[in-house]
Amino acid sequence: MKPILLAVVLVIVAWLPPAWAAPIDSLPPPSEGQRLPPALAEAIAALRQGNNEKAATQARAFLKEQPRSAVGHEILAAAVWGLRRLDEAESALQAALSIDPRRVSSLILLGQLRLERGDGAKAEGFFRQAVQVAPDLEGARTSLAEALIKQGRVGPAIAELQEALRVTRGGHVNSKFLLGNLLYELGRTGDAEKLLSELLPNDSGPVQVALLQGLVKLELRKYEESERLLKRVIAQDPRSEWARLGWAMVQASQGQLAPARVEMEKLVKEKPAWSLAHFQLGRILLRQQQAAAAMQSFERAEQTSADAAVIRVRAGQALLEASDIDGALRKAKASVGSPTAGSLARLLIVEAHARRGKREQAEPDLIAAVAAVPAADPSGLLDLGGFYLSIGRPKDAAASFERAQRLRPEAAEPLAGLATAYALLQRRPEAVAAAERLVKIQGDSPEALVFLGTVYERLGDVAEATKVYRRVLGKERNQLTASRALAAVYVREKRVTEAVRLLEDAARAHPTAAAPLTDLAGIHLTAGRSGEAIAAYRRALERDGNDPTLMNNLAYLLSRDSGSLEEAAKLAERALRYVPGHAAFADTAGWVMYLRGDLARAERTLSEAAQVDPRNPEIRYHLGLVYAKLNKKAEARRELEQAVQAPGFPGAADARKALEALR
Repeated sequence: MKPILLAVVLVIVAWLPPAWAAPIDSLPPPSEGQRLPPALAEAIAALRQGNNEKAATQARAFLKEQPRSAVGHEILAAAVWGLRRLDEAESALQAALSIDPRRVSSLILLGQLRLERGDGAKAEGFFRQAVQVAPDLEGARTSLAEALIKQGRVGPAIAELQEALRVTRGGHVNSKFLLGNLLYELGRTGDAEKLLSELLPNDSGPVQVALLQGLVKLELRKYEESERLLKRVIAQDPRSEWARLGWAMVQASQGQLAPARVEMEKLVKEKPAWSLAHFQLGRILLRQQQAAAAMQSFERAEQTSADAAVIRVRAGQALLEASDIDGALRKAKASVGSPTAGSLARLLIVEAHARRGKREQAEPDLIAAVAAVPAADPSGLLDLGGFYLSIGRPKDAAASFERAQRLRPEAAEPLAGLATAYALLQRRPEAVAAAERLVKIQGDSPEALVFLGTVYERLGDVAEATKVYRRVLGKERNQLTASRALAAVYVREKRVTEAVRLLEDAARAHPTAAAPLTDLAGIHLTAGRSGEAIAAYRRALERDGNDPTLMNNLAYLLSRDSGSLEEAAKLAERALRYVPGHAAFADTAGWVMYLRGDLARAERTLSEAAQVDPRNPEIRYHLGLVYAKLNKKAEARRELEQAVQAPGFPGAADARKALEALR
């Protein structure tokens, strides 16, 4: 799970070179055909050489002769700013504005000066004036976003940065970097990774970007890539607090908790207001089973964060990973009304109840959470509707999505939820109408059309769904989602050869996509062709070496061959390291340990899996076999009886034989 800590943005922004180091960069270049007077040109040259005293002297001399020169006042402001005479710098900029009230560069410099003085609200005012004068100027919007971030207003900051990227058709490094920060903070690590990769081709680029991308990849559990990036940061700046923090997080991910804790404790001592360091220390302490100390660290992280609700939810997620369900629920319920953390808090509530095997018990908490959301915000209703779909109550889901859709008639999410709920209710006209409305809103995009096809499938109209998928493929040959959807239809129609051909074509057309190969592996496995399934999973892992599901599935297949147990063990344990506490991954890892004769670790791993998913008969069966090998007959009998009694368990016959052998 990904720490969504607003403090990261604030600290990284503070870690960048301060605005006063080079305010000259915000000055406008001369207009085409315009030449600066020699005195000002010399002053700018002195500024660029770092000689602020000389620049200030020359600017003052020029202004005695030309007191109505706005650019002269700006150059004087830049010079005295570099000398840390901030009041004088502000007076010079106000003088420039009195000459030209719509001068964008003066407005931006005044905003930056106010930011440095910690006055985010006044800085915001200057930046908004700059945006009004020059709405297509990226620097104005980026600066406005910084002011909003300083005030903890994440949503508006994201909107400004996205608009900056739109008006500049891609944007400058500053806009992308700040937006990547915010996406990381809000838990959208996949989006952050994609955005930052544009700034970091072949791992080359600014060290700040490498650092943030390293942290993003660490949260995505792409450990090898993260380690490579963070090593680069350490090599360039070994004393960087961020590099030290990142490396400690890498150590913790590798199970080296003691040195990671020592480094993190040093960091919080050196920087007691660093929320992220306190939070990561809390996670390490939890893994060391130091619950009381961990809670103190989490509380300190909340106290020092610009957004305590976000930190609180992240702490709840960490508590859930540590199997403290009650603690996780307390943290989540305290944050459901937050505009930045509310959706994550609601998701955490559902996850916590699911850990107890009673997902439906989340309903009262979610209803209360929706009541805490502002009336015009549909996010709570969308979350509630999604929850009802997940527990098989489409009628209630439809009611929630209808309310959300009335709030945002043109939004895609309520329409998608409505179409799904109506289709499950077999309300064909309404389902198709909602899906077609979504297609129209999204401009006949392939993804929207494929969604329409899935709605037809839910309605039982496979022929119409097939037409839609072929329509997409007619416009875009080998389009990935349509190819996969049509292949699934072919499989259900027993047209396996056509499905395989379609997926192979898609895999060739999309050489970095693992999904068509994963689908192929499933087809081969269903047909009993384990060798082909293994080969397909290997090819998929070559394309996405960080997908724990691929690792887990390949490990399970390899475990059937005693000669492949070593490879299976490495894959299974790596998958579990990527997603600690995942019941299915722990089951595979524990089963491979059992097959290799590592019974003590198998018992521990499978016991943890059974706690997470107590109703899973396969986990119970595997744990029962481990207990039997350890001659713990009472425990083995209990687990095997649970497995045998589970309805529809395909391994029931084998479990029954093992149970009889104990008698």
